[in-house]
Amino acid sequence: MRIIVIAAIAALFGLSSAKAQPPVSNPSGLISFNANALQALVQEAGWTARIEQNNGRPAIIATVEGRTLVLNPTACGTNGQCGGLLTFAVLPDQASLETVNQFNVRYNPIRATIRGGRVVLDRYTIADFGAARGSVVVDLAVHASMINEWWKFRGQGGQGGLSNAISFSPLIDPQETHNKQVSILQDVPLSLSLFEKLAEKNIALPTVAAE
Repeated sequence: MRIIVIAAIAALFGLSSAKAQPPVSNPSGLISFNANALQALVQEAGWTARIEQNNGRPAIIATVEGRTLVLNPTACGTNGQCGGLLTFAVLPDQASLETVNQFNVRYNPIRATIRGGRVVLDRYTIADFGAARGSVVVDLAVHASMINEWWKFRGQGGQGGLSNAISFSPLIDPQETHNKQVSILQDVPLSLSLFEKLAEKNIALPTVAAE
């Protein structure tokens, strides 16, 4: 089973669960998925972000709660507005497909996959008509926290525990497993040097170190 606890999000922002709101203005307002708007939102939330060109496409490299996330707008029109957002984190870890599937059964805000021998935690958001600013900030905070959950999972011998984060996939069978060894990232070309660099800040912390 999976546990859904909204208070976990409040804890990320130091807020009471009764009044939990992301620390950004107009959290219910809509944001379009373009690089400049996403960079500004990440920075307003108190994190850091920079725009880099990856094979001619803009990507936002964000540091969220000390973790490195990549925000890659997709399905973009000629006006620069995009209808989707691929967010992913590269971890300096190698794992079997069985371990990845075990994690995916227990932790549902994001999906663990394998690319280039590395574990990648990714999430795809569809926003053809925009997405709430506050929801995007919460998504990023949860994504960063799931990096710690991965290392806790690994430290427990790959068995993991129950998820204490918000569920974003109520229609997905919690027992579903994925046999694909690569994620949607196969459509996002990355140089090997950049791929390795993205993993540098996503190591196991002392409190969640794998045994």
